[in-house]
Amino acid sequence: MHASNTQTSTKSRAINAAHIVSILMLVGTALGTLFQVTGALLFGSIDIELPVVPFWPQLPEGTVITEGPPARVVSGGFTSAEVTVAGLLWDVRILLAAGYALQGATTMLVAYAVYRFAAQFYRAASFKPALTQALRKAGISVIVGGIASQVCLLIAYTRASEQTLKFTSWKSNTDVLPTTGSTGPLGVAPGIHFDVQLWPIWVGLALLALAAVFRYGEKLEAEKEELKRAAAVTRS
Repeated sequence: MHASNTQTSTKSRAINAAHIVSILMLVGTALGTLFQVTGALLFGSIDIELPVVPFWPQLPEGTVITEGPPARVVSGGFTSAEVTVAGLLWDVRILLAAGYALQGATTMLVAYAVYRFAAQFYRAASFKPALTQALRKAGISVIVGGIASQVCLLIAYTRASEQTLKFTSWKSNTDVLPTTGSTGPLGVAPGIHFDVQLWPIWVGLALLALAAVFRYGEKLEAEKEELKRAAAVTRS
């Protein structure tokens, strides 16, 4: 009896913890998303990742290394830069805001599913349609929101890189000529990185599979209740 009570107490604490964490996640995500969206739309300067054509710093003309490390880079280079940019146009800002909003909404729907899951066991309830619906919505939102948010942000990063690094004309009044060619005067050119992660699909499918399991449990319980009612009618 004592062991049973201990297991029940441990289970209750775990469920209470999941319940509290899900509520904190809902509130924290809502506030964080609001801050990100507001910043993307209204802040003068925005922290952003700029994709660039792979490059590696080159020695200035006339420089000779007399002593240094034994290894050297033969290919590859930097492909992005974490910077703070001012003056971004509205297309980038709207895409950033949309990406952040989709990320936040996806996380909040998952947190809501956890909340419903914990609430069900907290009340010692059986399979309920509301939980199944919450899991199904969370699964769909992870797939759609997870992919759509990445697409919005990747397009925003690419457009921001073009708006920051795409020079069309330049000149120099010094003896050192500016860099020529596609890399522009800074020696770095805007790039296009469209690397969409597929993990939202697998996570979403897992949630949909869990929703299907709970839906099956609902059907079994409904059949069980129907048999009980039929048995009661027969006895009467």
